[in-house]
This record gives sequence, structure tokens and C-alpha cells, in this order.
Amino acid sequence: MQRELIRLATTDPLTGLCNRRGFFEQAIEARARTAAHGHLSVILLDIDNFKQINDSYGHDAGDEAIRACADAARFDEAISGRLGGDEFALLLEQYSLAEAMEIAEGCDGNSPPGRWRPARGESR
Repeated sequence: MQRELIRLATTDPLTGLCNRRGFFEQAIEARARTAAHGHLSVILLDIDNFKQINDSYGHDAGDEAIRACADAARFDEAISGRLGGDEFALLLEQYSLAEAMEIAEGCDGNSPPGRWRPARGESR
């Protein structure tokens, strides 16, 4: 039961990603793991004109936009979280800045789903 309470306290119910608390708890642990000899990169995402989506199309459409952004933020080798509202983050351990930038460019909504996740060391 305690494990379930911790999961509920650290998970965003709309997206299934880490919530702000869960993300930053894991970020502290990742920083400790990579502090001596490693890379730690962060990608921040938000939904452009999110208020306008909610105002024009309703909160159900806004929720759908949030879930779509969360799907774009899912990356097997990252700690992904919804920091609040329309803000998301990916924390990438052992990814260089150049590798993180390549991943970020694929999160822009212009790439087909799944196409932006090249294997390590592979360029698009």
C-alpha cells in the first residue's frame, strides 16, 4: 500500500509521466550518478498557445493536447515528467548536448511519431 501511495504522489494522473515532485526527486538521483564522470542533459517542452486551445476548443481538447505532448516526451532512456500545466521535461543521463539537441529537434511536432528517436550514435 505504501508503494502505491508513493506512486500516486509522484505520477501525473493525466499523462502517466512523473509529476513535478517525482521528476525532481529522480533528477537529484541522476545528478548524483553523473556528477563525477558523465553527461546530464535536460529538454524542456511546452505547448504553444495552450490557453487558446482550452479557450477555443474546451478542456477536453486541452487534455488531449497535454496527452499528445506527453507522448512526445516519452523516451525509454529518459526521465520524463510533466512539470505543470503545459510544461514537460526530459532528463537524459549520459547524453551529450549534441545528442540531446537532436532528440529535442524531433520533439517539435514536425516529425512522424517514433521517427525522432535514433539509436545512440546514429544520426538522422
